[in-house]
Amino acid sequence: MAGEGLPARAAGPVASLDEEGLQRLLRSCAAGSRADLERLYRLCAPRVLGQLVVLLGDRAQAEDALQEVFIKVWERARQYDTSRGRPLTWLMSIARNHAIDMIRARRHSVPIDEEGLQLAAEEPDWSQRESDATSASLARCLAQLTAEQRQCLRLGYAGGYSQEQIASALKSPLGSVKSWIRRALLSLRECLGT
Repeated sequence: MAGEGLPARAAGPVASLDEEGLQRLLRSCAAGSRADLERLYRLCAPRVLGQLVVLLGDRAQAEDALQEVFIKVWERARQYDTSRGRPLTWLMSIARNHAIDMIRARRHSVPIDEEGLQLAAEEPDWSQRESDATSASLARCLAQLTAEQRQCLRLGYAGGYSQEQIASALKSPLGSVKSWIRRALLSLRECLGT
């Protein structure tokens, strides 16, 4: 399936992500329509790619992951249930889980070290990650979070650390870390409209 009709890069900014339209495309993908998979890709790939770039920290890896994510979407389209969430949220969770799996695979046996914590503590220049509209929106939303929230997200989602590891690394109570992450995710969801 890789390379069969899917463009190598996301094409332009997201047009309109009509929820009912995305649901129809997913149903059509579940029925085997490759044309509708490509339509779904063209609509959603810019947002998914933006999330993958932030999580993986590397455009080339994010583009590879994007292809793999849409292969998973193709394979799992029958599993999408409208009563359990919005189509874009479902797609983003597949992308997030795939990125976490990639991060864990590449750092399988690497312990938390001081250098990694230093990198996580630094404020990233999100504006240089990506120039498309999706990344600009994400950067704007991330900038609205507290430093603790951004640091927890960076360690948890980009670094693959568990909440317990984050609490230990930051020398903060586990409850605080959980709260920072929960509030950060709620803020991002509201800000991004997903």
